[in-house]
Amino acid sequence: MRNVCKQLSLTSFFFFIVFIGTPSAAADKNALINDLYHRSGLKMQLDWMQNNFADARALFGEEAQQADESTRKMMVLLDKSLKEKFSDQRVRGIVLDHLDRDLSQQQLEQILQIMDDPIWQRAWELEGRAYQPDGIAQMQQYIAQRLEAKPPRGTRVDLVNELIDVTDAVNLTLEMAIQGALMASRIMMEKLGKTEITEKQMEDAARRQMENYRGQYRDMLTAQMLYIYRYMSDSQLKAYIQLYSSPIMRKLNNTVTGALLAIMR
Repeated sequence: MRNVCKQLSLTSFFFFIVFIGTPSAAADKNALINDLYHRSGLKMQLDWMQNNFADARALFGEEAQQADESTRKMMVLLDKSLKEKFSDQRVRGIVLDHLDRDLSQQQLEQILQIMDDPIWQRAWELEGRAYQPDGIAQMQQYIAQRLEAKPPRGTRVDLVNELIDVTDAVNLTLEMAIQGALMASRIMMEKLGKTEITEKQMEDAARRQMENYRGQYRDMLTAQMLYIYRYMSDSQLKAYIQLYSSPIMRKLNNTVTGALLAIMR
């Protein structure tokens, strides 16, 4: 699940969730949504995303000190806007709003039941371990050294590619990159009042450019998943793919994707 969720962001501000029904039903659904928010790994992924943007802002700050005045002004404006866009309250609000809007109480219960499956729990554990700060460094080292020295079995690569397709990870990664570029461009156009190019022209150019990297993104995701799930057998990985392929988990995946892209817009 978190593989789909790894390069992450937000736009509209919806912190308060509107529940329909009796107060007790609303409270029950609220509890289920919060349970899903934590157990799906969404909270951890969003924290990871926000930390990455904090690191990027810190780098902007260092570079701004050495830039000319106009560039420094632009970077300060971008940093301020990104900080607002990725605030804890805003990010959490948008994600919870999407979960509440798209999923019924019965569907939430069904999803949480799937997440109780030992196979799902094992995958969740490995994903969480991989995206800890030291885990990311180990993953990079494993990909650079182990996979180069000892290529994986073809059947294993096929399984990983099946998981990539089920989660639509390549398309999501490309879309996140596109929306991230558009977000930065949009912020600067609004702050500096520059309108030489329309947003549609920017988006078309970004999509053309990013499409050239589709193969590289698939290779990157394949290598990452080979590392993350290396302690799961073929049969366990097949079972995980089967769980992920269920209609309700595909619906959850679409909901999460919509929330992540909303963060960027």
